[in-house]
Amino acid sequence: MRTYRPKDMAEILQIDAVTVRKYSQKLEAAGYLFQKDENTYRIYNDTDIKVFRSLIEEKKKAGVSLESATKSVVAAHSRRDISRVDTEKNDTEPLQKEIAALKEIVSTQNQLLQELTKRLDQQDKTMTNRLDRQEQVLMNRDEALMSMIRDMQETKRLIAVAEEKKSFFAKLFKK
Repeated sequence: MRTYRPKDMAEILQIDAVTVRKYSQKLEAAGYLFQKDENTYRIYNDTDIKVFRSLIEEKKKAGVSLESATKSVVAAHSRRDISRVDTEKNDTEPLQKEIAALKEIVSTQNQLLQELTKRLDQQDKTMTNRLDRQEQVLMNRDEALMSMIRDMQETKRLIAVAEEKKSFFAKLFKK
């Protein structure tokens, strides 16, 4: 929705900026609310233009004071706002249902995620146990291999010593 400053409102409504301020104060006194910026200056919108035009038309009627015109315009505008709010409330029912459905979906997904997390934890434990067993098997195999290699080396050494002794006697008796 487009917004306007008091000067813009004065140009649109073809009245003085002072009159815009005066009407705004009267409307606020009667309970009408304007948007305000960070400096608390009034910001007007298209709805406010309609309210001002209604106020100007009401004031032009014979025998109508500014106070009574502002009260009737604010009362008429308030009724429109109430009916618009009721309509908005009715429009939110489908949205509320959709939100509830989405919450249900999110809840289901969270449950599924928890189940998947449990499964992953179980798989992780299983894999860790398997790796530990495999590592133990490999260590046992390595120890067995090293033992066999040591035994083979010892056997070779004994054979070499036996051949050396044999060759000494063979050399001695051969001649």
